[in-house]
Amino acid sequence: NTASTFALRRIPLTNGAELPASLEVWTQINHPNIVRFFKAFVTDAFGDESAILVYEHHLACLTLLKKYILSGSSGYAAEASARYTFSADP
Repeated sequence: NTASTFALRRIPLTNGAELPASLEVWTQINHPNIVRFFKAFVTDAFGDESAILVYEHHLACLTLLKKYILSGSSGYAAEASARYTFSADP
């Protein structure tokens, strides 16, 4: 048992698709700037065969889409702000 909160992503599998073996490598990535991936499994609980991906959940965090694309800002200022945020330059 754990008190952690998880985010689940459902991906319907079509035409007999299987989970890639590389998902196991994702579980080993532990970096402060990357949302942690824990595991994946297949279920038929939704009436089809679906993959469920289990990630750590950060309740108060914004996605890049919400922060930079859907925020209502447009033009060069928003692009420059995004570039500065993700720049490798000191």
